[in-house]
Formats: sequence, structure tokens, C-alpha cells
Amino acid sequence: MQAMDMRFKEYMKGYTTEYPLSETEFKAITLLYNISRPIRFDKIALTIKKI
Repeated sequence: MQAMDMRFKEYMKGYTTEYPLSETEFKAITLLYNISRPIRFDKIALTIKKI
């Protein structure tokens, strides 16, 4: 999970160099990421393998 969070942070760093986000936009993106994170396949693949 930490690796995915770091990947997201790196992506956002690159994205915001091209398109600066307002505080409201940044909060919305963080919220949307936290909502979608649990259902992303690359995140649950390890759990599926263990089952």
C-alpha cells in the first residue's frame, strides 16, 4: 500500500508541475484516490494471490 501511495505522490508531483491545483482541487483528488484505492486491481492482486 505504501508503494502505491508513493507512486500516486510522484504522479501528482509531475502533474502539478504542468497544471497547478487549487487547494479545493487537491483535496478532491486526494479524496477520489482514497475512494478508488481499495478497488484497484493492482492493490488487491496480492490478496487474491493469497486466497
